[in-house]
Amino acid sequence: MEYGLPYDDAGSYLKYSVEGRGLYTFNDFTFVAIAEAGIVDQIKNDVPESKYFFAGGYRSNRAYGYKRVGVIYSQTEYGPDGGATMANLTLEANYPFSENLYGAVFTDNTMLTKDEYDFSGDVLSSAGLGVRYLTPLGQIIVDVGMNIHDTSEYALHFKMGESF
Repeated sequence: MEYGLPYDDAGSYLKYSVEGRGLYTFNDFTFVAIAEAGIVDQIKNDVPESKYFFAGGYRSNRAYGYKRVGVIYSQTEYGPDGGATMANLTLEANYPFSENLYGAVFTDNTMLTKDEYDFSGDVLSSAGLGVRYLTPLGQIIVDVGMNIHDTSEYALHFKMGESF
């Protein structure tokens, strides 16, 4: 939860989000679900653009670069402005190929709307594949995600550290 105090022309706002995570292992497969929702509630004057929600990147929708996606207009179109309402669902399955090497299959589904408390918007859905290599310092992660409705929209992500 975040509260922005009004000053000069900047407005006051209340930004809050909630996240739930689940992890289940069955016969060497590890299944992960991450759900997140958030609202930026404008109280007075304009809210700075940087305080709105954006999607894209490793912890959001992996078909896009970091914070590249603003308000979503359709399954393949989005704008540059941030959203006042956000929902994101990630589902992932990992399978070990060897002691230190894992493969991953995932889907990321993101909704960003312009208006507060509007959870009726279109969803950008992506799917992808990844590789995880375990090291003593943490995992090395490589993922490729693409929009399932427009495969020309894709991104490659590298990460080191925890995966969920």
